[in-house]
Amino acid sequence: MIIIIISSSYHKFKLGGAELQMKYLIEYLSTKNITIHYVFLNKEVIEKKDGDVYLHGIGRKNRLLEWFFGEIIYYNDVYHLLESVKPNAIYHRNLGTLAFPIIQYSKQHKVKTVFHIALINDVIKKFSFSWNIISSLIYYHCKNKLIQNFDHIIAQAKYQDTLLKKNYGRNADFVMPNAHPIPKMKDIQNEGIRVLWVANLKPAKRPELFVRLASQLKDLGVEFAMVGRDPHTKWSSLLKNEIAKVSCLKYYGALPIDEVNELFSESSIFVNTSEIEGFPNTFIQAWMRSVPVVSLSINPDNIITDNNLGYHSKSFQQLIKDVEILIHNEDLRQSLGTNANKYALVNYTVSNFNKLYTLIKS
Repeated sequence: MIIIIISSSYHKFKLGGAELQMKYLIEYLSTKNITIHYVFLNKEVIEKKDGDVYLHGIGRKNRLLEWFFGEIIYYNDVYHLLESVKPNAIYHRNLGTLAFPIIQYSKQHKVKTVFHIALINDVIKKFSFSWNIISSLIYYHCKNKLIQNFDHIIAQAKYQDTLLKKNYGRNADFVMPNAHPIPKMKDIQNEGIRVLWVANLKPAKRPELFVRLASQLKDLGVEFAMVGRDPHTKWSSLLKNEIAKVSCLKYYGALPIDEVNELFSESSIFVNTSEIEGFPNTFIQAWMRSVPVVSLSINPDNIITDNNLGYHSKSFQQLIKDVEILIHNEDLRQSLGTNANKYALVNYTVSNFNKLYTLIKS
């Protein structure tokens, strides 16, 4: 059986939450009798095998053209790759105009298509006003057609299934939480408390709020740490200037996933300040390592509060109070961490991919 995964990026070139999940999916599918191809956009053309997956990197065209018209300008490239590979199933994550050739090819060749919701934006009707107005209009007006034409849709959480039904009139085939390999636990004797933040440095992740948090709690003798890719924009440069002013705060930059997980293992509290997410992989990375989560805004399906996995602060002032409570209360940190570890090992292991595998091969 041949499956082709189509996305805007590949985890070894640009790592985000969706790319991390597709990395784990590839590792899982490679244990089955499946040939895996991965189509993505890249700075230059790539045709090679990376472990068990055949990579097809489509070289980006004029970036100004892409900004105006979106990824639909790669329609022919994707369609020709589909014709060349002749897959039995097509898997797509991060819904966008790369889905157009998927739908067209599947109609003509009767190939199974699967769309996996990655962000809340995938399932809400929202028009983004920006200077790439043509791209935004194409996606906004065609989004319903794209969603209706996928054979199967998978949600990350129940709230996504609810929004899919409300806004587009169809239900997900099933809810499949994100999946992570179980870490090899080791006895780590922390000399102090570390409060960790992990995300790329972009406005939607609101890293400036974590910088403010560290600044306000700088006299508690606690280490604050930030990890994430710097997009090297004017905004991120100003942010790094602010980071440098806080003596208790260390910015590690982008790190390989193994090193990120090592930092999670050595941390005491994880803080999320994002404005919008699907279901953060970082929550699971923390919980699997017995680290409670303090989230400013994100609490999908009320999982944090319903299962005592940390705090959902809702306001910045409450975020400060929640983090300070955990810093001073070791017994509470350990209790929430133990709950988190037990919950994660039941709900977020790679066995979750069994549902997707069964769907693909049926």
